[in-house]
Amino acid sequence: ISDLKNKKIIIWVGAGYSKRLGFPDWREFVLRIAEKYYENDSVGMKSFQVEASKTENDLLKLLGRFDKNKRKAVFDLLPEIFELPYSDPNDFRALPFKKLWRLSNQIITTNYDLSLNEAKDLDCRTVVWNRKEDYKNFIERNEKFLFKIHGTIKDPDNCIVFPDQYDEVYKKTELDDPEKITYYFLKHLVTDHKILFVGYGGFKDDVYI
Repeated sequence: ISDLKNKKIIIWVGAGYSKRLGFPDWREFVLRIAEKYYENDSVGMKSFQVEASKTENDLLKLLGRFDKNKRKAVFDLLPEIFELPYSDPNDFRALPFKKLWRLSNQIITTNYDLSLNEAKDLDCRTVVWNRKEDYKNFIERNEKFLFKIHGTIKDPDNCIVFPDQYDEVYKKTELDDPEKITYYFLKHLVTDHKILFVGYGGFKDDVYI
């Protein structure tokens, strides 16, 4: 409570928090896009479902099987999957997201949807992982921001879904490689803040985080 009052808390919002809007959690999302990817291949879909049902399987690795040349259909599906079910910012369903902004004016999210965008103040900066200009003067004391580290449905082709995309954001290939810009800013933020995770359950499988 003291850290919240002193603006030392960053809230990290995962898919579980937006699930109240009817959006899928990570497992449901993977199965949904697999249905699109394998819509003309029932055998491939059945095989994918069997593999995904095995609890020891990493769903992210399963997505690595998707042919890069056939991913466009998956990205095109994202705005449909994550379309907000309301247009009025005063809709009662927007209240839980407004409450988060009352707790902290600095939020990180792995979610693609616009629930947090629509609930924030107009003067709150949005930073999206692939828009390099967003990072300019990003870190200032007590600056308001929404850091969408895996993209936005406003730009679905640049949403982070597949393993090689995660590598592009986080992974070094050699020990002396420069840090990726998103990784660098995340590390900087967690140095001086406590992180309150809300609706995020990816600690077991999310090797990047």
